[in-house]
This record gives sequence, C-alpha cells and structure tokens, in this order.
Amino acid sequence: VIVGSFMAKAGFLNTTPLWTTVHWEYVFSDRLFMKALRTTTILAVVAGIGSPMLFSVIAYLIVRTKLRGRGTLDSIIWISAGIPGILSGLGLLIMFLWVPGLSWLHGTIWALILVLVISGNTTGTNIFKGVFVQLGNDLEEASRVAGAGWVRTYFSIVLPVLMPTMVLIGVLNFVSAAGATSNIILLASRDTMTLSLLTLEYAAPEIGRREAAGIVTLVIMTMTLGVAMVGRNIALRMGVRHNIQAHGDPVGRVRGGRRARARAGAARATTEG
Repeated sequence: VIVGSFMAKAGFLNTTPLWTTVHWEYVFSDRLFMKALRTTTILAVVAGIGSPMLFSVIAYLIVRTKLRGRGTLDSIIWISAGIPGILSGLGLLIMFLWVPGLSWLHGTIWALILVLVISGNTTGTNIFKGVFVQLGNDLEEASRVAGAGWVRTYFSIVLPVLMPTMVLIGVLNFVSAAGATSNIILLASRDTMTLSLLTLEYAAPEIGRREAAGIVTLVIMTMTLGVAMVGRNIALRMGVRHNIQAHGDPVGRVRGGRRARARAGAARATTEG
C-alpha cells in the first residue's frame, strides 16, 4: 500500500514517470479528506471513552446487582453479536425515520456516535463481567459499610481498579470506530463522511483513485497504531508488568538456587572422582 501510493498507477511498472507524489498532494488538498479526518477523530475518541464507561456499568448491573431484567439484558448483549453491522445500521435508520422526534438524528454525527459507542458491546461487556467476577465483593462491601452509596462506591472504588481493563476496551473501540464502515454507511451523510467511507468513494469505479484510497487507509492505520501503542504503555503503567526479572520473581529465585546447587554437587563429584 505504501509503495503503491507513490506510483503513478498502482501495480503498473511500465508508466512514465513511475514514481510521483501527486496522489498525496491530491488527498491532503481535498477538503472532504480534512472533514472526514476530523469526523473520524471525533467518533473514535468519543467511542474510545464512552464505550468502556457504558460497558462497565452494564456489566456491573448484570454481575453485582439483583435488578429485575438483568438476565434479559445479558441475553440482548449476546444476541447483538450475531447481528451484522449493515443490518443494525438499517434498524437504526428505520427507527430514526419512523419514531417521532428522532428524524433529526439522521445524517448527523450524533447518530454515528450512538452506533459506534454501542458497537462491540458483547466483547466489552463480557470482559468486564469476567473482571467483576474475579474482583469479588470485599472492596464494595467495605465501602458501603463506611457509608458510601452505590454511585460513590462505583466511581471511587470500582472504577480505579477497572482502569487497565477500561484502557484495553477503549483502545479496541477506538480502533473499531476509526475503521467502521458497514454499521454507519446508511446513517452517514456528506457532512459526516468518515475516512473509511472516503476510502470506498476514492476506490469506486466512477472515481478510480485507488492510490488515494490507499493513502487514506494508511492514515487510518497510523491513527489506530499510534493509539494502540499509547494505550499499551498506559496499561503497562497501571497494571502488572509481565517482564519480571529473575531477582524479583520468587519462583525464579527458587529455580536458580536449585540449578546452582546442582552445578555445585556435580563439580564436587567430579573432583572426588
């Protein structure tokens, strides 16, 4: 993709000139690209921040509370995983057009935010459910004994413990939102064009700018890779590091001591022999 973006015609080696930067100039001078970049950044950031908050609350309600209907909510979360993105987008489109008072959402960035925030709810919610099951009730019970309510307990006690997991879910949803296509294609308008939709437009036979489409794809990859690396570093600082050295690992010290004693015994046996 990188090499093709600098070729006059991607995949053709018999053109003159063979190499050019005209495609990069075309993309970065296109106002639609700048608008799509801004829209994609807003959607990805909002999805990366809002999705972990929403999924953690849903998982908390399912695992920790005894609210009526939490089993139904859990079933809905699982069923939504089997619905294709284009079908869920069609359902929301029909809802926006038919439900009174919601028609203004169609074609706006708010509709795209709604879709992208709830996308990936099955994975995110179930990851948080597993964390809550492993976490136990001790911290929450101690907080409530001290007089804290449900909301204060959640935001003061539970949320800081969940922060590494929230960073993970946030990065996953940022990456997913930056490249989302099928679930927003029916809801986006010309004013809410995203980079993924712009890629399809550039690659369409009517326009035929595959090199420009590849450049937009590289921009998406750069965004997602950069956020993924930053999120990994943040998660490592918040969580437990995996690169434990031997001197800090009790198991490593025991194994090292055993090997040292074995080598010393072998040396004595050789000397005595």
